[in-house]
Amino acid sequence: PIAPTPEPTCVWEGPYEGRYLGNQYVAYYGISLNDCMQYCETEKSYRCWSFDWYFDYDYCYLNRYDRYTNTLYDSASYHYYERVCNGECSKDKSCNML
Repeated sequence: PIAPTPEPTCVWEGPYEGRYLGNQYVAYYGISLNDCMQYCETEKSYRCWSFDWYFDYDYCYLNRYDRYTNTLYDSASYHYYERVCNGECSKDKSCNML
């Protein structure tokens, strides 16, 4: 029999202070940082790879891409967080992650 594929092990990298991806796909307003991470982890309609956290107002912007597929920009108002998962790759990224 074929063994089931194990669930990927994911860790969060960040914050990358003063950086943002700017490829926001879904936005949540007035939520906690932990809620933002959980929304990204549990998103079902697309693969959430990262999020931009606008910390002055607790805004969470989920991204379908990461810093390997898009450019990070500078902004003192943002922190950037990224999921790195063993056994998964974002588009055009090598799978040698963990």
